[in-house]
Amino acid sequence: MTAKYIYHIPRQRIRNSIKRIDASGLVERREQTKRRIFRRCYSSPFPHYCWHIDGNHKLIRWGIVVHCAIDGHSRLCTFLKCSNNNRSTTVYEYFVMACEEVGYVPVKVRTDYGGENQLVWKAMVGLKNDINKNPVILGSSVHNQRVERF
Repeated sequence: MTAKYIYHIPRQRIRNSIKRIDASGLVERREQTKRRIFRRCYSSPFPHYCWHIDGNHKLIRWGIVVHCAIDGHSRLCTFLKCSNNNRSTTVYEYFVMACEEVGYVPVKVRTDYGGENQLVWKAMVGLKNDINKNPVILGSSVHNQRVERF
């Protein structure tokens, strides 16, 4: 089926029509946009202070899991690796290799609650000292801003 007629309607005319016909719906939609994720200004005192680690499972159908870590200060990709599994030993191995390559262990690590990050958490807690009392920051994956934007 093909369109016989093509109409070009100005955007402002459509907006005015929606305002006239569905004013309450317009107010509701405006209120919903106010409830979205509140983004704060991100600050990190120095490079390699906090690494943001996450895994991407979009290619799991083909047996590929992508693991990534980003330095929060400089946005340096400390590791971006593909594997055929989602095990914590694999992520920990990538983390150790990145620390050796960079020559520095981060002060903090920001991850989601996934089980694939547990060995990294344990390693960071093992490095805990008086200065670094909370080396692991946990939160939902969608709020892990540095990795999600990458």
